[in-house]
Amino acid sequence: GYVPDKSLPVLYSAAEALIVPSYIEGFGLPALEAMSCGTAVIGSSTTSLPEIVGDAGLYFHPDKPDELTGYMKQLSANPSLKAKKEEAGLMRASIYTWEEAANIVLTAMKKLLM
Repeated sequence: GYVPDKSLPVLYSAAEALIVPSYIEGFGLPALEAMSCGTAVIGSSTTSLPEIVGDAGLYFHPDKPDELTGYMKQLSANPSLKAKKEEAGLMRASIYTWEEAANIVLTAMKKLLM
């Protein structure tokens, strides 16, 4: 159901992981939000998530639920793997800033004007 935006950080932070089993996903904002809260991401390999989340995530094909359950078990049984993915997620999320987005747009515009 609906969750107010102000409640999301608490929920993401309390979660063991964010699971995104989609076949198709836009930018992947929930994954970015979860990573910025220090939450590991297990996502579909058929979406934009591998590009957005990078090495910080674990990926499965949505037609293979055994892959998903395998990753869930791995994170649960291996605290060091979970901590590694959480730390990598925090680092990865930090590159997605408005300042960085503005720099990318500015660079592209400068190239067009040259």
